[in-house]
Amino acid sequence: MRQGHCSGLCPLLVTRLNLNNMKPLLALFTVFLLLNSCSRDIDFDPPYEGDKLVLNASLDGLVGLEVKLTHSTRPVHTYIPGIDNIVADARVTLVKEPGEILPLEYTGAGLYTLADSLNFAVSPGSSYHLEAHSPSLGSIHTNNITAVTAPIVEGFGFSRIGMDDQDVETGQIKFILTSGHETTAYYSLCITDDSGNRLVFSEPFADVTWIAEKNYLSYDETHYFTNEIRQSKKDTLIFNFPLQDWTNYPIYEYIEVSIGHVGPELFHYIASMNDLSGIEYGFAEPNLLWSNVQGGYGLFYSQCIRRFKVTLR
Repeated sequence: MRQGHCSGLCPLLVTRLNLNNMKPLLALFTVFLLLNSCSRDIDFDPPYEGDKLVLNASLDGLVGLEVKLTHSTRPVHTYIPGIDNIVADARVTLVKEPGEILPLEYTGAGLYTLADSLNFAVSPGSSYHLEAHSPSLGSIHTNNITAVTAPIVEGFGFSRIGMDDQDVETGQIKFILTSGHETTAYYSLCITDDSGNRLVFSEPFADVTWIAEKNYLSYDETHYFTNEIRQSKKDTLIFNFPLQDWTNYPIYEYIEVSIGHVGPELFHYIASMNDLSGIEYGFAEPNLLWSNVQGGYGLFYSQCIRRFKVTLR
C-alpha cells in the first residue's frame, strides 16, 4: 500500500500539542485527519502472486513460430518489460491438436524456435497450444488458438494526392479486404518508411462514419479492426498518410504496407490494455490485464501478414 501525504498542517499541529497529556485527543484528531485529508491519495497495490513464467509467442502463417520466455518480478497487473528477466532453462513444446508434439530449441536472449529439420508449416484452421517447464519456475500452458488464414487483399493501389496544409505531400492506399471463411475476422494495418519507422495516418478511414469503438483499435501507428468495420465486406478501405516526416525531409525512397489477419487473442489483448508500450511488430510484451497463459502470464496468438512494397523515387 502506498500512503498518501497529509496537509502541511500536520507537523505544526503536533509540535503545539503536549503529547504526554493529550494522547487521546491526538489519536482522535489523527484518525479524523486521515479520513478527511488523505483517503483520496491512498492507493492499494494488487497482491504479488510470486515469480512466474511469462510467455510471449506468435504463430505466423508466413514466418512460423516465435516464442520468448521471461519471468515476472513485479505484482499482478503491472507491466512487465522482461528485458533482463530471460529464461534459458525451459523445456518448450508446441502441440498441434489432437496430439502432435513438436519440441523447441533455445537460441539465446529468451527466444525458443522450432528446428529447421522439422520442416514445420502452419496449418490454417488447426488448433495449437504451447507448454513450457522451467526447473526453477514451474510449468505453464496456453489456451488453444486457431491458426488464421492469410488475408485476402484485392485491388491494392497507391496514389499521391497532393500537399496538406503544412506542405507535406500525402499518399493514399486503397484495397478490398475479405475474410475468407471466418464469420468474424480481425485485421491489422501499418505502413513503414524506408528506415522501418511507422507512419502516422492522416485519418483511419476516408469515411469515418463506419468506425465504432467495439471494432476499431489503434496503437503505435498500427490499426486493428474487424470485418464488421463496414456494412459490406466488399467496400474499399482508404487510408491517407504523409510521404515525408514533419521536418520536410525528402520523400521516402519506398514504403511498406503490412496488412495482417490476426487472431482474436491479439485484438482482445490490445483492447484490454491501459499501458500499450509493449507491443512490437508481431511480438507483444505481456501486460497482465489479459492473458491466455495458465499458470503464468503472457500471450500466445496467431497472425498472417502480407506486405506490399511501394517505390516512391
